[in-house]
Amino acid sequence: MHRFRQLLNRRLLQQSQCSLPSQCSGLCFPLQQWLPLQRDLSISCPSLYSSNFNSGSGGNRPGGGGDGSNNDGDGRSQGPSAAYNTISDILNVTTKTREEDSWVDKRASNDLSNIDETEDNEKKLSESIDPRPVLNYASGPGGTTKSGVIMGIETSCDDTGVAVVNTEKQILGEALNSQLQIHLNHGGIIPPVAKHLHEQHITRIIKEAMTEAKVTVKDLDAIATTVKPGLSLSLLVGLKHGKQLCVEGNKPFIPIHHMKAHALTCRMLQDIQFPYLVLLISGGHCLLALAKSIDDFEILGTTIDDAPGEAFDKTARRLKLYNLPEGSSLPGGAAIEYYARRGNPEGFKFPTPMYKYRDCNWSFAGLKFIALRHILREERAHGCDGPDVIPTHADVCASFQYAVVAHLCKKIQRGMIYADMKHLIPDNNRVLVVSGGVACNESVKKGLDLVCQEMNYKLICPEKKLCTDNGVMIAWNGVEKYQAGIDLIPPSDLDSIDIEPKSAMGISLHEEIRQMNIKCKRIKMLHLFQPEIPKVASTGTVG
Repeated sequence: MHRFRQLLNRRLLQQSQCSLPSQCSGLCFPLQQWLPLQRDLSISCPSLYSSNFNSGSGGNRPGGGGDGSNNDGDGRSQGPSAAYNTISDILNVTTKTREEDSWVDKRASNDLSNIDETEDNEKKLSESIDPRPVLNYASGPGGTTKSGVIMGIETSCDDTGVAVVNTEKQILGEALNSQLQIHLNHGGIIPPVAKHLHEQHITRIIKEAMTEAKVTVKDLDAIATTVKPGLSLSLLVGLKHGKQLCVEGNKPFIPIHHMKAHALTCRMLQDIQFPYLVLLISGGHCLLALAKSIDDFEILGTTIDDAPGEAFDKTARRLKLYNLPEGSSLPGGAAIEYYARRGNPEGFKFPTPMYKYRDCNWSFAGLKFIALRHILREERAHGCDGPDVIPTHADVCASFQYAVVAHLCKKIQRGMIYADMKHLIPDNNRVLVVSGGVACNESVKKGLDLVCQEMNYKLICPEKKLCTDNGVMIAWNGVEKYQAGIDLIPPSDLDSIDIEPKSAMGISLHEEIRQMNIKCKRIKMLHLFQPEIPKVASTGTVG
């Protein structure tokens, strides 16, 4: 029966190519009814990704674009608000889609139950289908340095990123759609909103990347897609389109771990050999790891509560920095960094988190709580309410940022000492790679660079656009796996691939490090955080 379904799916896929592009709404019903790969009713027509990029005009979805992009039918791109004006609109669409999905699943189930499950039927259907070439891929390490072109798809959170990278480390094409401003307006990422914005833009982003790279699906050697960790609703969008491309082009699928992709991006830019230390710091993660190979990592330390990016964002929001002219268009971490340049890092006192614990773990929730106490005290002292911003906001930013960086650096220093004691890093490869959104903060990089100088390490950080989520890092991780013959999944086995919203990056060495009770000498870094810009008097109000 399983073989019979595979053959039937293949036949339906061949028959479902859109013959009426001028009337196509972006929905191929036979494909949705039967193909197990398609989980959402709102999938795009497979013909969208073929060599002909001119898909059908206006559809029956909000915004009119039948190709999954926010297009009004005449080729003009509109903002997300053109399709979904409110969060309620998006949530209503989510409910409607679920109801439609349930109806499709029920009808497909009833039709399948009427099929005669006999070997004769299977044989007849098999004879009526043109055979496809059998794909043979290595299933484990030990691959070659074969050349190839890999597409990467990233939708783990709120950025829709696609890129095409070859094995010569060349970025052939890339495209990115950021949801930043929309989520800033709503005070944070709302998963259903993020999902629908991914669905609105992913088809356009894929086509832009392929057009810039001057390739079609047939020219690709594999499609790499983020499947873990991340927001489940967002991950499903990328997974669906990645599988769809693999089926259409008869290409292997490469599942990608989001954090490992961040850790390996530097190898595309520089000649960095394993093993090396890597620090990943963002709004959702904070971990120090030992990168031993493409797919082998050991975790020295991680956050036990909030990530540093989350602490920055929530503190900035509580300070109401979005009510200031310069802070209205900046994400929380960038706003903290901007105003910290004008403030005194000793203006407010912050404790040292976990100073009694001689391990490599972090805690940022306590620093966030102390920042809140300082803000409340200042608001009462200056009579600030409503949209008013305290006049000492720059000092709070500078003091908070200094506390976060000092906490980060202390634990990294201990991790380096541990690596030396265990001889984990060769003397000729003492490298600390830093990536993630918080790695864009110049003050953070200054603190890390000081620690690296003290410990005789070299700090390596990709450019800002490669520190944040993007399709390039996914494509490059796909390149490395493709060359090593790791996780190359043929189209016939795509049903075995699913998302993992939570996924460990590797085994933890936390307990071993804690038991070693490693002491660290203090590295003075306060001088790095002195005001770069003279403080400007503030009335503490927004007029």
